[in-house]
Amino acid sequence: MNQNVIIVQTAMMEKMKVAIYKILLSDYVGSGGNEVSEVLSEMYSSTNFNWSTDSQNVSHFEYTATLELKCLPNGDRPIDYFNLLATNKLLDILIDETNIYAIEIFLNSVSGKSRTSNWVNTNRLEMKTFLSLLFHMGTIKIPRIEDYWETYKLFNLPFFRTYVSRNRFTILLRALHFSRNPVERESIPRNRLHKIQPIVNYFNSRMNEIFEPTKNLSLDESMCSAFSKIITKKNFVTGILRSNRKHNPRKVIAQNLKKGESICRYTEDNICAVKWKDKRDVLTISSEFPHSMIIEIEIC
Repeated sequence: MNQNVIIVQTAMMEKMKVAIYKILLSDYVGSGGNEVSEVLSEMYSSTNFNWSTDSQNVSHFEYTATLELKCLPNGDRPIDYFNLLATNKLLDILIDETNIYAIEIFLNSVSGKSRTSNWVNTNRLEMKTFLSLLFHMGTIKIPRIEDYWETYKLFNLPFFRTYVSRNRFTILLRALHFSRNPVERESIPRNRLHKIQPIVNYFNSRMNEIFEPTKNLSLDESMCSAFSKIITKKNFVTGILRSNRKHNPRKVIAQNLKKGESICRYTEDNICAVKWKDKRDVLTISSEFPHSMIIEIEIC
């Protein structure tokens, strides 16, 4: 079986990215709005909140890295870029955890007639085939997973049953796992991402190996588990601030502004909270940019 035939699909890389994001973020997204302030708690807990009008000098650092791929794919086909990101190390994580969880399902099943009673350990080729079919399902919308294996002429898609049976696919989907479950008497990890932490760790490590980013990055708060860690690693952070956030400067929040006006306050750590009026109030917070930046933008 030629696994490249399975994986290479039109716009496959985009579908893959969306699918991976859904897997990685499914247990984490949804805790709040798309505001950086949702993860400001840790930064706030270590900050002195004696807000004042005085700005301290911000110690800027020179960013010398160049945007580049540090590791090139073996070709220019979609499968080559997929393999650059999803290496055998990732497949082995999925394989090991899925095989272990399948046994757990079997041991915890009440009926001895469970499909997992005939479980056969999966391997790299089958896992890659499984993921490929899963991605391809994103391009062909059908109400039920079972219908991808339907032989009735309205649903006849021989591609899927050519590579794996319906029962085997559904068992793999049922057993797909990313992290060990806590054993008896072992406490449940407090980390909200513990069920997918090995995958998160893998992608963080892999991206460091293959990609050097530019200075300016746009991050959703759901992609960043600890806002304060960004700051302590010599990074500047700027984002939208919620008006009801605890420890916000009261004067800034309460001030009524006319269009074009602005007001700000600074902490002793030189974190700047700014509110300025456009068609509505815009409340921001930054560890890099002072209030003077707002003035300069308005003049321009």
